[in-house]
Amino acid sequence: MNRNAWLILGVTAVTVAAAAALTFTRDKMYQASMTMTVKQSNPGRDATGELADTELMQTVSQLLKSQIVADRVIENLGLDTTPSKFLKRLNSSYTPGSSVLDITFDSKSRSSAAATLGEVGDVYDQLVEEKLGPDAGPPNSALPEVDVEEFDPPHAAAEAISPKPVRTLAFAGVLGLALGIGLAFLREGLDEKVRSRGDAEQWFGAPVIATLPRRLRGGRKATVVESRSANPALVSAIEVLRANLLYSRPQALGRSLLVTSPMPQEGKSFVAANLAFALASSGEDVIGIDADLRRPALHRYLGADLEKGGLSEVFSGRLEVEQALQQIWLPETAAQSQDGREPGRTQPRERSANGEGRLRVLTAGPRSGASRDPATIVSGERVEELIEYLRANASFVIFDGPPLFVAEAFPLAIQSDGVLLVARQGKTTREKALSAQSTLAGLGVEHLAVVLTDSDPIDDYRYR
Repeated sequence: MNRNAWLILGVTAVTVAAAAALTFTRDKMYQASMTMTVKQSNPGRDATGELADTELMQTVSQLLKSQIVADRVIENLGLDTTPSKFLKRLNSSYTPGSSVLDITFDSKSRSSAAATLGEVGDVYDQLVEEKLGPDAGPPNSALPEVDVEEFDPPHAAAEAISPKPVRTLAFAGVLGLALGIGLAFLREGLDEKVRSRGDAEQWFGAPVIATLPRRLRGGRKATVVESRSANPALVSAIEVLRANLLYSRPQALGRSLLVTSPMPQEGKSFVAANLAFALASSGEDVIGIDADLRRPALHRYLGADLEKGGLSEVFSGRLEVEQALQQIWLPETAAQSQDGREPGRTQPRERSANGEGRLRVLTAGPRSGASRDPATIVSGERVEELIEYLRANASFVIFDGPPLFVAEAFPLAIQSDGVLLVARQGKTTREKALSAQSTLAGLGVEHLAVVLTDSDPIDDYRYR
C-alpha cells in the first residue's frame, strides 16, 4: 500500500480504538420515562378544565427543571448528587398543539431511574398544586388554575441507552475514514516532494523508465560487481532500465546519454555505473565517462583508478583519450583471464573477436579539484568533439554528469542524444523537478526519461 493508504488506515484504526476505549470503559446508563397531562381552568366557569395551550406547555416544561424540584427529590430520596448534575439527567419535552408532557430521567441503575422519576412526578405535581392550583392565588383571582396529572407511570427501558458499541464503533469507523481521506488530500496538497511515479512523470514531464527501491541501491562504497553479487534483485531492476533504454518507443534516448539529477545525493552515479555495466554485460561496447569534475564517483563504483588521468587531462590536452581510457573486466569474461584478477578491476584486454561486450571508463582525473574552474574545462566544443570521437569507437557513451544546477551540465545535455534524470523519492522536491524540466526545455533537450530511486516497490524483483 502507498503512504496515503497507510495514513487513512492508521487514522481510521486510531479513531475506532479511541471510540472502543471510551465505549467499553463507560458505565451503562438506563432511561426511565413517563407522561403527564396538563390542564388549565378559569375560575367562575362551570368547565372542569381544558387542555393547556402552547405557551402554558412551554412554561410547565421549563418549571419541571427548576432547582426546587431537584432539591426536594434529592432530599426525599437521599441522593448523593448536586442539583445541577441531577437536572442534567432530567429532561422534558412536548409536542406543539398537545397537552402531553414527556419526562425522562437517566441513571446507572434501571430500578433507580424509574424510582427517581416517580418521585420527580410526585414532587412536581405537589409544587404545581402549591404554586398554580386553586388555593395558590388570592381570593377572587382571575388567574387560570393549572393541574398536572400522571398519565403513563414511570417505567425504565430494558436495554441501556448508552453506551451503544455497534453504533459507536460504526460511526467512529466512518469518521476515521473521512478524517484519514481528508488528511491524505491535505498531505498531498502540502507535500512538495516526489512521492510516486505519477509525481515524477508529471513534474519532470517525462516517463519513468525504471525504479530502484531503497533496498536495491546498495552501499555508497560498494562497487557495481559487489552490489550485484550481494543483491541479485538489483540485476533485475537494472535490466528493466536497460531494456527500456534500448527498446522503448517512440522516445529512444540514443547512443550518447547524460545521466544527471536535479540535486546531489539522488543516486545518479550509482545508476550510471550500473547501466554502463549492464549494457556491456549484454554485449555492447560501452564507454562510461565521469563528467562530474567537482565530486567524481563513477571510478569508485566501477573500480577504476582516478590517479591515472581522465577527462580533465583530456580536455586540457595533457592526455589522449585512448591513453586515459581504463578497461573494466566484466564477469562474463573473467574465466578467460590467466592472471586471476577479480571482475570489476581494470584490465588492458581488448574486446574479443566473438563480439563480447566491453566496458571502458574515462575517470574525472586527479586534477578535477584543481584551481581551474570545471565550468571552463567542460565546454560545448570539447564535449562535441569527444562525443564524435567516442561514437566512432563505442556503441554507447554514458556520461555521469553533475547535477543540473551546475554550469558544466549544460553542454553535456545539449550535445548528448538524450538525458536520463535520476530523482529520489521522498527527497526530490517539486520545485527542483520543475526547475530541471524548465532547464532542459530551455536547452532544447527533446529526449528525456526518469529513473526513480528509493521508490515504493511496485514489481516483485524476486521473480526468477
